[in-house]
Amino acid sequence: MARKLRYDWLLFMASFALIALSVVMVYSASSIVAAQRFDDPYRFVAKQIGFVLAGCLLLAIVMRIDYHVFARSHVVWTLIGIAVVLLVIVLLKGKLYNGGRRWLYPLPGVSVQPSEFAKFAAVVFTAALLDHLREVVLPAGAMLVVVGGLILRQPDFGTAVTLAVAVLVMLVAAGLRWHYVAAAAGLAVPAAVRLVMQNPYRW
Repeated sequence: MARKLRYDWLLFMASFALIALSVVMVYSASSIVAAQRFDDPYRFVAKQIGFVLAGCLLLAIVMRIDYHVFARSHVVWTLIGIAVVLLVIVLLKGKLYNGGRRWLYPLPGVSVQPSEFAKFAAVVFTAALLDHLREVVLPAGAMLVVVGGLILRQPDFGTAVTLAVAVLVMLVAAGLRWHYVAAAAGLAVPAAVRLVMQNPYRW
């Protein structure tokens, strides 16, 4: 009989602490503006709490799904395919806001940021590579070029960097040789510096 895996309560509590801190920071950063513009200091933090509750509900559902499901090739490629399609759609049809196209509005009052789904798909893709293949650097790199490149086109430099770092950390944790890490850093750091210097707000 297969042993039932236990939940990682330390990881859960660390995540919960970060979420709680984020709610506090949202209130701290937005309460004055919300009070001045909408006469309601809790306007933005209430919305954030709603997202937290929705996320907790989704967490409760996903925790009951066998993680082996996410290793199936058709699931992996479907997730990556959806991510790429959504990133292309947001570039073509997304509403221009503050100089970028990052959001889709499928329903009135409902906004979706495809790059967030892309991060999830990229992590699942990388994990599946590490589980099934011995040589993962090229496929993972190709995925980063496509997905990360589309995110950079929005433009969303911060999310693209977060995605790249997450994938690199997964590869290092799985035993990626350090000369690969050095080669990736040698290519990525100059490119990142150039991208930062291209925009005053990044600098």
